[in-house]
Amino acid sequence: MANEVILYPLGVGEAYSKGLGWVHFLLIVDGRKLFIDCPGRLQAMLDHNARRGELPVAWADYREILLTHLHRDHAEGLGELIENGAVSPEDPATLYAPGWLFDDLRSHREKHWVVSAATIRGGNDELDRHYWMHALGTRHDLGGFTVECMETRHGIRCVAYKFDFVGYKLGYSADTGMCPPLIEWLSECDFILHEVYLHEVEEDEMREMHTPLADLLELPEAFQKKTHLCHYSTDYREHKEIGHYRFLERNKAYRLV
Repeated sequence: MANEVILYPLGVGEAYSKGLGWVHFLLIVDGRKLFIDCPGRLQAMLDHNARRGELPVAWADYREILLTHLHRDHAEGLGELIENGAVSPEDPATLYAPGWLFDDLRSHREKHWVVSAATIRGGNDELDRHYWMHALGTRHDLGGFTVECMETRHGIRCVAYKFDFVGYKLGYSADTGMCPPLIEWLSECDFILHEVYLHEVEEDEMREMHTPLADLLELPEAFQKKTHLCHYSTDYREHKEIGHYRFLERNKAYRLV
């Protein structure tokens, strides 16, 4: 059972937001640091945190990373960690994800906005030298707490996570269109992170990628009250009618346990 769990957002914005950082969380469990995703532009986020953050975070802290999917705004930092010497063959970091995600990462397929061995200098040789890839099952013991996986609706394969700290549960939707089974799966959590799309929805395709605010506002009040919204746009302050939700705050320490 964890005695202390801190959720610390380093970035909260969508891919095209400005000044919010790309969505990126640090979980601190009894002093152990686990990062959720590893987006590009890490240096800018760490610099911003050094100026305004409540907790210190350094390149050297990136020892364990849990990946949701391989879009650049969630995984491009893997190459940055190698290039900046934050990970090394002598001291590789550990990546956690379902096995299929590692298969996609190790592929040499070149696809717009997607990270793979084709986009990382040195390809699989460098990935293997700098990272241990630890494949997750549907439910996995990470040592003192467990994590469960569920695939979401997105443009590429993506996975949501639910953490159980024995008596307290944290859920993260990752990138997803509105998905009722996912909402039901997350509902048992005490604290929920859910992405939101604040722009006007002009194409049905976007509903497969992200969750419009209007859809989230149709969910029960109980779900809204324990949910913080992330992956939002630069103009988020202009959106006053957000029901019982709250916007997740960047560089704020949320002490869950």
